[in-house]
Amino acid sequence: MKKNKHLLPILGESVLQKAEIIYKQNGYFTDTILQELHSVYSTSLEQALDILDKTKVIQYYARDSKRTLYLIGKGDKQLRLFEDINFCFCETFRKDVLESGDKIMCEHVLGVKLAKITKGFVKEEMSDLYFVESLKIMSETLC
Repeated sequence: MKKNKHLLPILGESVLQKAEIIYKQNGYFTDTILQELHSVYSTSLEQALDILDKTKVIQYYARDSKRTLYLIGKGDKQLRLFEDINFCFCETFRKDVLESGDKIMCEHVLGVKLAKITKGFVKEEMSDLYFVESLKIMSETLC
């Protein structure tokens, strides 16, 4: 049975909110919430947890504007993600989220959401000017 594509993002956010509450109460994700997350995100959850275990998530925070940008991955496979925006430049996002609609988010976006819940990221503060310059560099690599 195909998942209802209109309700799944709402359900996914609801389960993430519940996961955040449970994590704050216990300091870990319970088996029950992991099962709920898996029922919504399936392989994206497994890959997101793997990313959190094996890579560094960095939150770049612009002091004055309070804008944030996340860097996830290592080496040549680093991806930049915006806070609270379900978009990624990876192949999985393009194919499985945008084209087929089989997933509601990729493992990178989910990884950032889980990193925010668990505080599993390194925070690096920067000036707004440097933040804008890093966005320019990011846009140039896309063209």
